[in-house]
Amino acid sequence: MSQQRSEKEIDSELMKIETLDRVLISLSSEFSELRNQNIKREDIFDALYIIYQNKFDWEHPVEFWSLEVNIEEAREVLLDFDFNILFNKIEMDSNIIPRDLRVNYKVRIKNKGIWIIHKYDKDPFPSKLHAHLIDSNIKLDLSNGDCYKKN
Repeated sequence: MSQQRSEKEIDSELMKIETLDRVLISLSSEFSELRNQNIKREDIFDALYIIYQNKFDWEHPVEFWSLEVNIEEAREVLLDFDFNILFNKIEMDSNIIPRDLRVNYKVRIKNKGIWIIHKYDKDPFPSKLHAHLIDSNIKLDLSNGDCYKKN
């Protein structure tokens, strides 16, 4: 993992992220006005993530920032998106699911960034027990300490 990136590569990635962030902000105000409801930047992010997650086989929301999409394309895919799925909550009697099955552990560890370990992570690579470094595409194999970066 000692692969060094040039300053030019880092600047290029940051510029790409800033451009995508501006797209999110712009679409937020545009769809809020169009749908006559408050659609935040985070809602646009979530909607686009939901739409593109399977298409690009993303394993973690940080992979969204690798998306290369212009505002017209993003607007087009969001036109038919039902934002209510982001706003509506599911309510049910807490006794429907046994207490032992309702445990949803997620651990956050701060060490040179924020690492997340999910109890039931859907991807078994690099091992069944691994951590994700937030704001990066790096995974840490907790069985041997090796790091991996998804290309």
